[in-house]
Amino acid sequence: VDANATATATNTNADGVELTSFTAGTTGSVSGTTTSTTTATASSTDEDADATAITTNATGVTSAGGFTVGTSGALSGTASLIQSATSTTVGDAPGVDVSNALVGGTQTTYGLDIATGSTTFGTTGAVTGTTTATQTASATGTDAQADADVDVAAQTGIDLDGQTLSTGESASITAST
Repeated sequence: VDANATATATNTNADGVELTSFTAGTTGSVSGTTTSTTTATASSTDEDADATAITTNATGVTSAGGFTVGTSGALSGTASLIQSATSTTVGDAPGVDVSNALVGGTQTTYGLDIATGSTTFGTTGAVTGTTTATQTASATGTDAQADADVDVAAQTGIDLDGQTLSTGESASITAST
């Protein structure tokens, strides 16, 4: 195509489970998983090619209130990003025509976002937050400038942000990115 080519794939908000609050008398379990896949491909001849793949927010479990279980429980969240941007151009001269591929941007990825309320287990509790990211950017320019970027803003297994996580006797807390 003898013109500028632009491809943008955006996923604004991917949440596995969104809680306002959770209370269970004896035992309770909440698990949330989200996978955000964004792919952008742009190809041009004699002009610019721009491909951008962005996920603004991906969260396995987000809670806007408290999470309370009387005896024992489990709270787990997994957020995965799969992002790819590919741009190709055959230009007239480097600096005149450009091939740009961008993955990422301003995304925030949380396995568990429990920063707005306390989490309490009466006796035992298991809390697991996991994030994964597979991100690729590829830019090819023939007689053109090429730029490929992967930007990772934040990946957090468990976000407590000043909140309290408490258990009576024993707990297992695992966070990984």
